Amino acid sequence: LALPVHDPLGAAGDALRVTPEQARQLDRVLGWIMIALVGVGSWQLFNALSAGQRALFPLVFPGFFLLAASVLYELRQALGKALAAGSASREDMAERMKPFATMVRRRFQGFFLFGVAALIIDMLGLLDKI
Repeated sequence: LALPVHDPLGAAGDALRVTPEQARQLDRVLGWIMIALVGVGSWQLFNALSAGQRALFPLVFPGFFLLAASVLYELRQALGKALAAGSASREDMAERMKPFATMVRRRFQGFFLFGVAALIIDMLGLLDKI
């Protein structure tokens, strides 16, 4: 399987060969990082909620770990599909990764909106009025 390598001078560059073993190793490494992110995010979320926290903004930090884990999960899926297809052209790889890039952008936009909304809700004390 040949993957294009970006050449800073703009030339086509040599193709990078990824063996099935290297693809499995990449998937394994991303999986372990994802598991660590879920563990840390869940632990932080559990601590915040078990302490009787009455604010939303402190939940943004553990939420970011969980968001990063979900993005890594989707990256593993997208890379698995792209590597299984076996196309070596730069355009095909870019086209296969477009849905992943769109998903990441939308998740981070939503997360940013949640963070801003949580900050405003905490600043105005709206949870205390419930």
